[in-house]
Amino acid sequence: MLESATQHDFLNPITIATFGGSTGAILAVTFTIRKVFGVNRPAVPFVLALAFSFALAWSQASLKTVIDWIIAVVNGCLLFCAVAGANETANVAVNPQAAGQGEQQGAEPKRMIRSLFR
Repeated sequence: MLESATQHDFLNPITIATFGGSTGAILAVTFTIRKVFGVNRPAVPFVLALAFSFALAWSQASLKTVIDWIIAVVNGCLLFCAVAGANETANVAVNPQAAGQGEQQGAEPKRMIRSLFR
């Protein structure tokens, strides 16, 4: 499939330039930063995804017009969304909640109205 990849390569410039390789690389760096430094902010994978997208576009010399820059930003946002989705999936797999026991969504009812329903 990839002629220049050898058995000893896990990630190389060819595989990391693909969407799956980029997503995996950003996810791995995000997990590492979270575990080592305790930083659990969505800004970390967002900045990494944008930096990765611009680095790949710059390495391919494709940042020539305004539309190329916009495409690089959109690619970075897509990478961020993929990493955020993978991160949410991993969190659900690690910390599953019982069915019907989700988080509270929205404000509690007002006390005046609550007394009418008791």
